[in-house]
Amino acid sequence: MEPFLSDLLKAGRHEKNIITASEGIAPILAKFRESGEYRQDSGTFQYNPHLFASPREAARMVANITASLADMLPAYAERIKENGDNYRARLEKLSREFADSLKNLKNNRVITIHEVFEYMGRDYGFEILDVIEKEPGQEPSAREMMGLVQRIRSEKVAALFNEPQYSSKIAGVLGQETNLAVFMLDPVASGPPDPPLDYYEKVMSENLKTLIRALK
Repeated sequence: MEPFLSDLLKAGRHEKNIITASEGIAPILAKFRESGEYRQDSGTFQYNPHLFASPREAARMVANITASLADMLPAYAERIKENGDNYRARLEKLSREFADSLKNLKNNRVITIHEVFEYMGRDYGFEILDVIEKEPGQEPSAREMMGLVQRIRSEKVAALFNEPQYSSKIAGVLGQETNLAVFMLDPVASGPPDPPLDYYEKVMSENLKTLIRALK
């Protein structure tokens, strides 16, 4: 997720503990960046790192974190496992709600602001045809905008999705040009300074309502 941390970890003290939260989760190749294939040695990644934006993968990450913390802190292992298992069960319940609510979509093709909802799309049956910003924060050129407009029309895209962290200007222009509604999805990449413990679940529940409105 943060390429600079790899070098820091390599240079750090050897007694550090590292938890691989993505252990056992099938990765998705990054496909929308302008630079093409990611390479680990160039400071970028070959795979999309946004697993947390899908409740199903978030539950699996909780399981990995729980198991690792219990091993690292044996004195607290029982409490860690109890808390981790409870939270994982809540996320798995949320994941089932996503899966049940998004079955049998007549049109599952969407365009998002950037490459963050790939795992959610894979897990719950919608296809991200393209993204508006190939590099986060870098607006598309006029030529790229025309290409997106043409693709939206030719492939009959169902909806456009923006995020709270991004300006709504470009997505709004695309929506006007193609007569498509623009919806807001929150990947929980940020939040309030002191969020409640169920903040992820609340945001994802709102995302599910949005997906139902947009795709059903």
